[in-house]
Amino acid sequence: MKAIALGSIFVLFAIVGGLTVPSAFAAVVSVPEGTAVPGCEDTDECWDPSVVTVGVGETVTWSNDDTAAHTVTSGSAADGPDGVFDSSLFMAGAEFSHTFDEAGTFDYFCMVHPWMAGQVIVGEAMAEEAMMSGAYLGLDIDPMLPFDNTVNDMVTLSFTAKSDELKGTEMTSMVIDHLDYKVMISKGGSELWSDQFHDHDGNLELQITPSEGSFTRTEAEEVGSSETKAYMISGPVFMDNGDYQVTAQIVGIEFNPLPTPLVDDFNIQVVPEFGSIVMVAFAIAIVSAIVLTTKSRVLPKL
Repeated sequence: MKAIALGSIFVLFAIVGGLTVPSAFAAVVSVPEGTAVPGCEDTDECWDPSVVTVGVGETVTWSNDDTAAHTVTSGSAADGPDGVFDSSLFMAGAEFSHTFDEAGTFDYFCMVHPWMAGQVIVGEAMAEEAMMSGAYLGLDIDPMLPFDNTVNDMVTLSFTAKSDELKGTEMTSMVIDHLDYKVMISKGGSELWSDQFHDHDGNLELQITPSEGSFTRTEAEEVGSSETKAYMISGPVFMDNGDYQVTAQIVGIEFNPLPTPLVDDFNIQVVPEFGSIVMVAFAIAIVSAIVLTTKSRVLPKL
């Protein structure tokens, strides 16, 4: 009977040990409707998102939401395919997935519509690409992406203005000290939060703490030690796994409102530490232990 009891314990740990593994987070990239016509490259909207960040062993799935057929081909239009992955031609409504087993930065394009260029950043390469680059702003994220909200209780978004780009816009002087921003965070096309901010040193820092309840904001003057001190934001954002879009608008320069905001979009991924398979595996193990110990009439001490 002791042997059967010990067998129950062994089964419990064997099942948990064999099945309890972090699930490979599947990032999804959409091929938006209308990308078969040139022009999406001007707004960096040929893929949504155009740059995706995953860990080693994780999977990216491309969904063709256009009405035309496309390919997802690693490489570039200038140099051609590099042979890492290729969907071949996949029709409207179809999907293509690829699992990335090595760290690195992987460029890809559509062989049918070569202006469609995208990028996948995998594993250790994320450290080299911590700064996202938009047309008018750079965005530095701490901790690096993908953001795990079960491990980190706060994420810092640090926006840095590209002064050379701003000097070519309307209503700017040679020296840019003051910028007004509107920042919005959305998920699945729905706005979760937005607010307006001011900075006077070229860097806007938002320290965001995911939490239940309504949003709160601590003004920059009350915290931090830099010239434009960090804004502390707390509220229900980045709490669920998935892709989030951060839209940063420069709405004023040197206290002058811009007739047309300067807009950059960035994508943030929130991933789980463990997938649902962990709970399934644990449930199976417990049931197995109960069945075996009931038959043996010996309840093992766990």
